[in-house]
Amino acid sequence: MIPQARVVIVGGGMMGCGLFYHLAEEGWTDCVLIEKAELTSGSTWHAAGLCPSFVGNYAMAQIHHYGNTLYPQLEEMTGQYVSWHG
Repeated sequence: MIPQARVVIVGGGMMGCGLFYHLAEEGWTDCVLIEKAELTSGSTWHAAGLCPSFVGNYAMAQIHHYGNTLYPQLEEMTGQYVSWHG
């Protein structure tokens, strides 16, 4: 493990992995993600509907819209199978 990092993300669920992905996409290289088990093996894995189109406020609606737009493109963008089913 690296001795220090600019960013330490605790939790490898949907939000932690998403934040790490976007930091890497912006060119940040001194980041670390800490997860106690497998990535997305906790509540993210158990929830089937993580990309709703109905939410209670505008900020969350923007986040969900971004996810619904990004996820279908991830496999092509990264070359990694993501098992996206819209």
